[in-house]
Amino acid sequence: MHTGWLSLKFVLYGYFETDDIVTLKSRKYAPTDSKLETTWAFYRKNGKNLEFIDEVKFELHVYSLQELSALLRRAGWEPIAAYGNIAALQPMNPLTSLNLLARVK
Repeated sequence: MHTGWLSLKFVLYGYFETDDIVTLKSRKYAPTDSKLETTWAFYRKNGKNLEFIDEVKFELHVYSLQELSALLRRAGWEPIAAYGNIAALQPMNPLTSLNLLARVK
């Protein structure tokens, strides 16, 4: 996930189910800080009801290609190319993954 992708694909709420556990996800994105705050709340299915188990909150910094390139340069690496799919050498765009190729200077 990178800032370009997040700007186009951001979803506030979501859920997924695994066996008898339902996980509700809520997100908040602060583009000025590139911070993604996420809460996952876990529930156990009990017939037609859900019983709360626990929740976990975490915060991620979502990097742009430019930020990652600058970090690599500061660490002594030279960014060479950015791919959306490195196996197919598909160029990166806001709708793809970010695979950054770099070499040591």
